[in-house]
Amino acid sequence: THRKERFQGYDIYEITEDKNHNFWLSHRSQGLTRLELMANNAENPSDTTSGYQVKISGFGEEHGLHPKAQTLSFALNGRVFFVSEYGILYYDPSRSDLSAQTVFHPVNFLLNLLIRKYITIRFIQVDEFNNIWVQTYNKQNRMKRMVKLKYNPQTRQYSLDNYSFNFLSGTTVNDIYFDYERNTAWFATDVAIFSHNYSDS
Repeated sequence: THRKERFQGYDIYEITEDKNHNFWLSHRSQGLTRLELMANNAENPSDTTSGYQVKISGFGEEHGLHPKAQTLSFALNGRVFFVSEYGILYYDPSRSDLSAQTVFHPVNFLLNLLIRKYITIRFIQVDEFNNIWVQTYNKQNRMKRMVKLKYNPQTRQYSLDNYSFNFLSGTTVNDIYFDYERNTAWFATDVAIFSHNYSDS
């Protein structure tokens, strides 16, 4: 166990791993941090038996992130996406040496499906079938709504599931555990744990 002094004073809400085994740390209004594990064996980067170093990179307003937003993260097909009340973004490493504002790009298909001027995302998670489970928050009436975006592997597109998660009305979803053998999703909320057989939806 190692204590990283650099993160003193930073709230770390989530850690998400991308396909390159980098770890992305989400903070409250302090942007994002990426941890890259770099093997000491340069000839064989996958060999960590000889030890490794940790490269820490920070991303903030100068990279296109909103300065006051708490950013959530989720992984989809090995790529990490970032969500705040100002939109959904993904990081493009091929643009990291260009102008700062091109490092993070908006994900328009999710923005069009989920976000309006007064609706934001407060929780998001992806299952192994690439379906996206989202709890939205309406800033006008303060209502929370759980929605599911179903992924079609043939068309590689998403559509809104018509199932209504009324049993979660008024609750705050903090986590979802997927029991794939029983087709059941377990919702950890601020009031109770709920189960849902998604084969019925």
